[in-house]
Amino acid sequence: SRKAGERRVIPSGHAEGVNDLKNLTPRGVNDYEKLSSEGVKDSENRHNPMLLAAGIIELVGGGLVAIGLWTSYAAFIASGEVAVAYFIAHAAKGFWPILNKGELAILYTFVFLYIASRGSGVLSVEAVAKRKKRA
Repeated sequence: SRKAGERRVIPSGHAEGVNDLKNLTPRGVNDYEKLSSEGVKDSENRHNPMLLAAGIIELVGGGLVAIGLWTSYAAFIASGEVAVAYFIAHAAKGFWPILNKGELAILYTFVFLYIASRGSGVLSVEAVAKRKKRA
């Protein structure tokens, strides 16, 4: 047990674990970190409307999919956005996703399409609202 005012020292293994958790963050957060550390320094990327639109779609669409509100619509739009991003950024570098480093974009495209086709789940905001409406 610690005494009042005593600082807790985190062992080095735990600090590395915190850094590993950063790799599990959603794609939009990682993209934002890349843009904020690299892309914003370029004046051409600072006011790029396509990057702004992609960021808004990823942030809002990802949030809606996460809480389960208008899931099919949000996932379908996000899927299209990721597919367009793949063709703009990766497809020009080669046909195969593993060679042009676009495998995650393809994966997100199909995951969003799957979510769009299945809709929201039983623990979503939509499902809770429907249950309350019936009761």
